[in-house]
Amino acid sequence: MPTFFLILAHPIRTVRRLQESPRWLGTFLLIAAGLVALRIASQAHLVEATVSALPATVTEADRNWTRSYLDSELLLRCVFLPLRQIAGMGLFTLMLYALCVAFDPPVRARFKQLFALEIHAELFNLLGGWASLATLLLAGNGDPRSPEIFALLTTPKIFTLWYVVVLAAGILTLFGYSRLKAGILASTAWTVSALFNAYLLQSVSASMHLHR
Repeated sequence: MPTFFLILAHPIRTVRRLQESPRWLGTFLLIAAGLVALRIASQAHLVEATVSALPATVTEADRNWTRSYLDSELLLRCVFLPLRQIAGMGLFTLMLYALCVAFDPPVRARFKQLFALEIHAELFNLLGGWASLATLLLAGNGDPRSPEIFALLTTPKIFTLWYVVVLAAGILTLFGYSRLKAGILASTAWTVSALFNAYLLQSVSASMHLHR
């Protein structure tokens, strides 16, 4: 079974296979295709969210120009999305690797092994992205108090949790840390990355005056 599918059912077995043969290109290309498809599918929601965040003083002509501009940028964004994604994966892996080797691990894994693990684990973030889009499409007109809608809204967080768990399992296997320490290292790296991304998003929003 390809590691792209194996990691969904047997993360530990996948990590051991990547430990012996840390191949990642094929999995990355599949994830990149999924990300591009997700970007195209969510374009309408992203455009409307951006337009709705514009100051109340802008005219309708300005709003229409913004929609047209964002739509015209879609192809360029899709082309550069895989490059931006692999750069982000590389930086995250570098930070995680530095954390793992900083505490004198029982086993010194190679960077390439951890990088292959990170790329495979990103599958869960991709599934979480599609789950978030499904939330926008299906829960928009639903009652947020209903059990079905509540379960739908929590689905993306479940995929994020699985992403961190898979990283922790990989750290445990590759570096020989205990489960507790592996979980702490994976959670710390994810938290730092999430805070940094939130800061960048806030900075971009502020620079574009996307606040009322």
